[in-house]
Amino acid sequence: MESTSQSSDEEDLQDESGISLYEKKRLQNMQDNANFFSTLGILEMKNEMADTKRKPSRRGLKQKKEKAPPPPRRSSLRLKRIDPEGNSLPPLPVIPEPVDEHARKPSGPLEMKEILLKEQNLDDHVVLMEKLKGFEQKGAKSRADNPDKTSLGSFMKTFSKMKLIEERVAKVVPNRVFSVDIHPSEDKVLVAAGDKWGAVGLWDVMPGCEHSTDGVIAYTPHSRPVNCLLFSPWNTSSLFSCSYDGTLRVGDIQKEVFDEVSCSKSLLETDFKM
Repeated sequence: MESTSQSSDEEDLQDESGISLYEKKRLQNMQDNANFFSTLGILEMKNEMADTKRKPSRRGLKQKKEKAPPPPRRSSLRLKRIDPEGNSLPPLPVIPEPVDEHARKPSGPLEMKEILLKEQNLDDHVVLMEKLKGFEQKGAKSRADNPDKTSLGSFMKTFSKMKLIEERVAKVVPNRVFSVDIHPSEDKVLVAAGDKWGAVGLWDVMPGCEHSTDGVIAYTPHSRPVNCLLFSPWNTSSLFSCSYDGTLRVGDIQKEVFDEVSCSKSLLETDFKM
């Protein structure tokens, strides 16, 4: 308690100029420290260091900085085709570019004999075309000419008598069936089917014994699924086929050709009744 009271008394004592003894002592300590730093040369060193940090002048011509060349890239021995002992490895096998097995067919007409399925025989095509041409020239009797027989009751009566036998089953197209249509004639049963990879098959259900594929002939006018088939009711020798490959073709039995047609409004209204 006595030391505390003495220090407070010293702070209260003042000289003639009005400065307390404590403040006078503090100023004296600051001056002593400055003199000490001056003798060590710290202030001069500080100024010299500040001068060395000055940025160079940017006036006038600009200096070009030369970029150091990049270090060489390291590559593995595997990429160099070298084994760990330094011996060359055998060259890599050449991989052929993939080939589209279902490339889009060229535009324009396609002759039926040129686009026969690989497994099909040209002689079978000729035999079936001759039969169908003769059938069309005689004038097939269409179900559309007799509306009474095409009623639902007549159809159900006939359908109830149908039986599934081995002679009425055949593989018409090689892949999954996407569309089916039946020729509108009453005199002959002719079935058309379209599959997943653009094949269109014709099946003469009662061809006779002279046909090696039981009346089945398949063609490849498209390259993608055939989603719609339709025999024209007004020209029964024409078979329209529409495919996911973006084409609409008409198979003409008389000309033996699958021709490409434009999907115009007038065509749809005339042949498809849409």
